[in-house]
Amino acid sequence: MNHLTDFQTTLLPHDLAAEMALLGSMLHDANVIADMSELVKSSDFYDRRNGILFTEIRRINVESGGV
Repeated sequence: MNHLTDFQTTLLPHDLAAEMALLGSMLHDANVIADMSELVKSSDFYDRRNGILFTEIRRINVESGGV
């Protein structure tokens, strides 16, 4: 008998530390922004707030020429 809830069985794999490390790398090096913009989209983030930060870092970089 399986006692897992629907939530437990549908939880996607995620690594919040990896998400934060990616965002920190983007703030540290504009080249990372360009590289990651080709590979990652905001909806790839498990934590919606990190997806929003990703989008805003990219936007600021485009608008101002750097973060």
